[in-house]
Amino acid sequence: MRVALAVVVVSSMLAGCSKSATTAATTAALTVAGVWSGCITEQGASCSPASMTLTDSSLTDSSATVTGTGNWGAAVTIRGKIVNSNVSLAATTVGVLQGWSFSGVLSGNSLAGNLTMPGIDSSFSATFTRSP
Repeated sequence: MRVALAVVVVSSMLAGCSKSATTAATTAALTVAGVWSGCITEQGASCSPASMTLTDSSLTDSSATVTGTGNWGAAVTIRGKIVNSNVSLAATTVGVLQGWSFSGVLSGNSLAGNLTMPGIDSSFSATFTRSP
């Protein structure tokens, strides 16, 4: 008798409830992993071609470490970080004491910012597009 009464009470409580839609928040990790090509706007040159292939750990851990290789006017080894959409990269090559540095903002498949080159006291605009 108690079981039957409990079932009736629960059934009547559920009868007054209507289903509501729930939405789950989704967050996609920002990543700079991929093959990038672009331009460095140097003094006297509207586009000096640049390229890089990057990997990062943003999809596997919280360190957001970026590594890769590229050509920023010379063959370079790249290391850096991604924090939110802010990307900072440093590049070195054999025989050059002062390295390159890049800081920019990731927006979808575009990366835009400023690049400083060895031996030059100013920075240049640099834009990269990720290959699909």
